[in-house]
Amino acid sequence: MTFHRRMAFAGSWYPRSAAECDALLRELGGVGYASPAAPGAAAPARFGIAPHAGWVYSGRLAAQVFECLVPDPALELVVVLGGHLGRRDAVVAMVQGTWQTPFGDFAIYEGFTGELAAQPRVVIEDEARHAPDNSVELQLPLARRRYPRASLLPLRVPPSELAIGLGRALGGHLRRSGLRWVLVASTDLTHYGPNYDFEPQGRGPAASQWMTRNDQAFIDAVRSGSAEQVLSTANACRNACSAGAVAALCACANSCADAERSAGEAATPRRFELLEHTSSAEAPPHSTVNVVGYMGAVLA
Repeated sequence: MTFHRRMAFAGSWYPRSAAECDALLRELGGVGYASPAAPGAAAPARFGIAPHAGWVYSGRLAAQVFECLVPDPALELVVVLGGHLGRRDAVVAMVQGTWQTPFGDFAIYEGFTGELAAQPRVVIEDEARHAPDNSVELQLPLARRRYPRASLLPLRVPPSELAIGLGRALGGHLRRSGLRWVLVASTDLTHYGPNYDFEPQGRGPAASQWMTRNDQAFIDAVRSGSAEQVLSTANACRNACSAGAVAALCACANSCADAERSAGEAATPRRFELLEHTSSAEAPPHSTVNVVGYMGAVLA
């Protein structure tokens, strides 16, 4: 039986219809938005890093990331890497069927199934065994709106060595496939406050300043391009909820560059661009007690 995955967060974390999605993104400034700090930075890009909170908090920033990806309406494949997994968890994959979005259904890409089978630990989701997860789903309306003809490869990645192996395998596959593709890794940053049982600096201005520095440590790790540094920083500092997705992105990008060099080609220059770093405190109701950090970035 074909697995038709329905929207789990529509109507709460983001709107249920395409028209309502467009209206909210226009209201938030997320469609056609260019950051005043970096107008048009790094566009077009093949790799993106986007947050996955409710759209009223981080939808503008996630939309900005997609706006900076390659403007190709005939793009064939969107890879979305999510997380919310522990270091001992397996990779979680959907390898057949469709996934519903307000802008139409994504067909799930089946071409990576063989490489997945070679990975050490993988859980395949199906009609009987799957769980809602916002880290992937909240990117899908933006991806479908941007790339209406593409298929989707959704993967959730633990913050462990599995992320590095998966990213390398993915890089090799994408290069061999000949497809036109983009890859987006989904993560939020530091989760600070009593709701998250994480208040190492108490509350108040000093805590806010500490959280900014803690987020920056993860951003710097991503900027380094090292998947290993991304994982070690996140595990030591608790400054990313889905670090495995970002580590896999780094490993994939490095694998693509290594393959280009091995083939005697000029490796595509990799340039990290931070589009914006913000937090949930910047959106109503502007709570400074329980705060989540967000980054939007691209690798061009």
